[in-house]
Amino acid sequence: MPDAAMLARPSTAGSTVSRATTTASRSDAKEEIWSTMLSSVSATKAIPLKNVFILGGGATGAQEFVESLMRVQGAEKKSARQRKHTQAPLTTELALGYTYLDIEDAEHEDILTRLGLYSLPAPAPSYEPILAQAVAASPISDNLLLILLDWATPWTWLSEIRQWVQTLKRVTGRIRESDALAEEAMDRLIEDWEMRIRNYTENARATTATSEAAVSDVALPLSSGQFDDPLGLPLMVVCHNADKTESIAREANFKDEQFDFIQQYLRTVLLKHGAGLHYTTPFLTETTSTLFNAIQSAFSLPTAAPAPKANVIARDAVVIPFGWDSWGKIRVLREGFDLEGVHAGWAIDLKEDRNDTEAGAIEIYEDVIKDPKQASSAVLALGTSDSITHCAAEQDFLTEQLKILEKKASESKEAPSSASQMSASSNVSYTTALGSVSFNVGGIQVDADDVDERLRRLKDRKSLKPSSSEVTLDGIDGSKAQTEVLQNFFNSLLTKKANKPTTSGGSPARSSSKDVPPRSSRSDKEAR
Repeated sequence: MPDAAMLARPSTAGSTVSRATTTASRSDAKEEIWSTMLSSVSATKAIPLKNVFILGGGATGAQEFVESLMRVQGAEKKSARQRKHTQAPLTTELALGYTYLDIEDAEHEDILTRLGLYSLPAPAPSYEPILAQAVAASPISDNLLLILLDWATPWTWLSEIRQWVQTLKRVTGRIRESDALAEEAMDRLIEDWEMRIRNYTENARATTATSEAAVSDVALPLSSGQFDDPLGLPLMVVCHNADKTESIAREANFKDEQFDFIQQYLRTVLLKHGAGLHYTTPFLTETTSTLFNAIQSAFSLPTAAPAPKANVIARDAVVIPFGWDSWGKIRVLREGFDLEGVHAGWAIDLKEDRNDTEAGAIEIYEDVIKDPKQASSAVLALGTSDSITHCAAEQDFLTEQLKILEKKASESKEAPSSASQMSASSNVSYTTALGSVSFNVGGIQVDADDVDERLRRLKDRKSLKPSSSEVTLDGIDGSKAQTEVLQNFFNSLLTKKANKPTTSGGSPARSSSKDVPPRSSRSDKEAR
């Protein structure tokens, strides 16, 4: 019995091991089936991902721009489920911010494409490895570069674009050196975009550049200055906050000539890289919606509407689609623009080892489009500030005037009046004591020398005046003497007339003066 038991034990252990092995194999088979099913379902339900790299604008500007895109996308959502769904805010604490936008079907039920929005605030050299890694993490054709400019500072645009273009060239060069497959993908993407530009037609829906519908039998050649310096990735430039053009026109005294000059300069520079140009305003959803449609067209998404029409007239809603522009269209905007000079100058500006003696395009742009604050400070430094009038604040101006008035009031109280000065110095010769002095009395300008001369004349006349005991013609005695003289004069005339002989046939003459009193009395009355 013991031997039989001992012999039976190994068989029992072997059967147990075989059963465990069978159970494990069955569980592994089940796991493989589920993993295969889940992977197949995830492959069919995978959401295509496209990336947009927003370059510039700072943390605040990029966040405002992304919010405007989200408002446009949110306005298109109709169902209650989608209204409850909120997009993730843009992360700005890190060097490379991130959020996403979902592009849905017409019924807003399924997500067709997801846009990953990356933001890089400044073209710092330390950010280049991060940007290169983010671009290379997905297929090269699924990336779009967007340079964000702000209308608050249009005089810095050319410098900002140059910094970003130089940064992007270094980033794409880094990707080419690190990955041969990425280099081939960039070359194919450049060829596809060149073919798209050659076969550009308005109102054409988004299609791939290599499709039969997009490629014609005879491709048109590229025009002068068009797409002769590709970056390896599609590029778009957005001038945000275009509503500030009105304030710039007032503060910087910009006219239509300056705004057209800015547009022509941007179009000439961007034509070299095959880039599109859009002006957007936050509260004008039409401009942001047009931009959002242009982004979908760049990725050839089926949800994209027909390519937006070009607009070069509206100051705050300029639209230059990919492949539409040319030198001839830029010249039409305003004559006299030097396209060849700007094109050659921009090539000089992009050189890493640029010689300072070479004249670039940025210098000409910044000479015409100037910062009004720097211009006013330069004028003050040159000492020609008469042409610019700076108004002080109202309260500051009134405070200064109050100080001046108080100072004058205190001085007038301390100084003696002009009348007291004249009475105190009446016995002193102004000429000998003070020299030539003049002062104002009652609004009349008085010369001290003239006053001294008049006083001297009065004193001389006083000394020559006769005394009151002498008889003069002045006063009462003078009037009596004059009356007596006149009376004697008339009496003498009457006497002479009475002594004349009588004429023949005439009346006898009066013999005495006694008959004359009535006449003399009458003459006295007349004399009096």
